[in-house]
Amino acid sequence: MKKYLLIVLSFVVALLSAAACSNQKSAQQEGAKTETSTLQLSWKIESVGMDSLSNAPVNRLILVMNGKEESLGNVSQPLAEIPAEEFAAQGIPADAFIACGGFWGGATTNYYALVKGDEVIIMSGGPNEDEETAEMQPFIYEVFRTVKWR
Repeated sequence: MKKYLLIVLSFVVALLSAAACSNQKSAQQEGAKTETSTLQLSWKIESVGMDSLSNAPVNRLILVMNGKEESLGNVSQPLAEIPAEEFAAQGIPADAFIACGGFWGGATTNYYALVKGDEVIIMSGGPNEDEETAEMQPFIYEVFRTVKWR
């Protein structure tokens, strides 16, 4: 009888240990999911003045990630945020988090942010002005900058 009781007791302890490990693993997975979903992105656009050579307005483009600012540099054009409902018309993918852009001197340049793992990838570009390829590829974007967010 003692042997039977010892076997049952061992089995119960093993089950409780397995359940505790499972709950701990589930909590770790939930924590990782929560950490990823807490990324807040926005642009901060500061007017710096005018470019003395081209007489273009100069703006400083800043990416704000969870309140932390990352300067992306000065841009010689006016900039404004692009609402998500205008992404497709600007050749910006639907999975972009935020976008901004502007037009100056006959050229449009847009910026948008994608999140891949622990990186925010800033893309830059705009309309393809090459008449031969514009119909097949109306917009051309390339990686402008990559920033770690965590």
